Amino acid sequence: MRSPFLLSLVLCVGLVACSDAPESAPDAPSAPDAPVTADLPDLPESPRPAPGTRPASLMLRGVYLQPMYDGAAMLVNHEAIPDRMPAMQMPMRVKVPGLLDELAEGALIEMTVDSASLDVISITELPEGTVLDLEPGEGGDIVLPSE
Repeated sequence: MRSPFLLSLVLCVGLVACSDAPESAPDAPSAPDAPVTADLPDLPESPRPAPGTRPASLMLRGVYLQPMYDGAAMLVNHEAIPDRMPAMQMPMRVKVPGLLDELAEGALIEMTVDSASLDVISITELPEGTVLDLEPGEGGDIVLPSE
């Protein structure tokens, strides 16, 4: 006689537990392959990087010192790249041929740089008087390599 009572108790508890379960959203698709019908906002041209990753490109300011390797690279004294490297003088490859053709040595520039390779993608001249946070080369002067 105990079994039917125990079975009834278990069934009642199960029904009560199911009735407290949250209902699914009324406009949720009924099948996993159902199309999304909501209007999606326009996405930016470059998606935001996932946490802990780098963006595809970054902006970097500095002083253009001289062309190198027939314009395939340039020597630049650039500001620090946050969380990556301090301000320094270094050669940088140029992705676009002819990018340096109209640039005068000593020009203050802002560069779009490929985040992974640090190749220069584009260059914009900054106005005269722009203050840059640069570190001098050893001895306090900018050192140009002899070719």
